[in-house]
Amino acid sequence: MSVFEVFAIGVSKNLRQLNELEPEKLSSFLNERLRGLWSNETFTRNSGAGVRGTTRLANLLPLAETFFRP
Repeated sequence: MSVFEVFAIGVSKNLRQLNELEPEKLSSFLNERLRGLWSNETFTRNSGAGVRGTTRLANLLPLAETFFRP
């Protein structure tokens, strides 16, 4: 669920810039960023079992916008 939340918010906040990328570059960028989430300390610390939804969202939503900025 955390991946979807970060992805959805990150893409929506950067939609204009992402739409300017060529389709191949967009696909490559998004795949790279999604894989990169699993090595991001903020993401791994605030996702998964035992993290409250309010805490998770408060910490992950700011990350989403910057993480998916091309």
